[in-house]
Amino acid sequence: MAATKTVKKPRTAKSSAKAQTSKASTKTNTRKSTSAKSTVKPSATKRAKKSPVVPMVGYLPGILSQFGVKKLLDVQCGTFDWLEEAKLGTTHYVGMDRRPDLVGQNAERYAKKTVSFEVGDMCHDPLPKADLVMCRGAFAHMTFAEILAFLRNVEASESDYLMVTQDDTRQNLDVPEPSDHPAEGLRRNLKRWPFNMGEGIAKFPDWDGLDADHTRFMVIYGRWHIGRAIERMAGNGVED
Repeated sequence: MAATKTVKKPRTAKSSAKAQTSKASTKTNTRKSTSAKSTVKPSATKRAKKSPVVPMVGYLPGILSQFGVKKLLDVQCGTFDWLEEAKLGTTHYVGMDRRPDLVGQNAERYAKKTVSFEVGDMCHDPLPKADLVMCRGAFAHMTFAEILAFLRNVEASESDYLMVTQDDTRQNLDVPEPSDHPAEGLRRNLKRWPFNMGEGIAKFPDWDGLDADHTRFMVIYGRWHIGRAIERMAGNGVED
């Protein structure tokens, strides 16, 4: 008698499709489970992949809303490119810089009803009153005396809040002249001597391609913080 041979039933197109669907569904669920663990806001994540200087671009709309900012003054604004895609809403943005050529270029490229630019020295020219004054990165290239002069200028403008770069350095260093600063600037920790401004009201990540062990934030201070910093800097021997 011939041996009986078992033949496996061939998979039909329908059963094959079910198997592929099941695999795809498993992968999809895995992706959903992984993404659900992320605590980063979608807008910040999307922009972070495009450029390393964008965390503040993602956070800025929420800051403007939370602090009721109708007028934002950006001192020593430089180029406007990092803010070009920021959702400023109805907030009136004013960019100030002491370089007329740069101000002219910005105005030509970006000026509109809610965005304007003007020439001005953040330390010595009168600042327009704003709900929020933003100073991003400028302190790294300024002497203690210049920073004190700027804080006095902000106080005189009667602006409500100041948002400024905060580094995690343990010691603040000064130099006789701004030209003596290294090209990349010096790190400034406003919680330490000679500023002693405290923790501030709120802070937001502002990493921009620095070394991995360095942390940078934008910190928001109120009028009372500014007044206290002016007193303490003057008491620490800083003269503007």
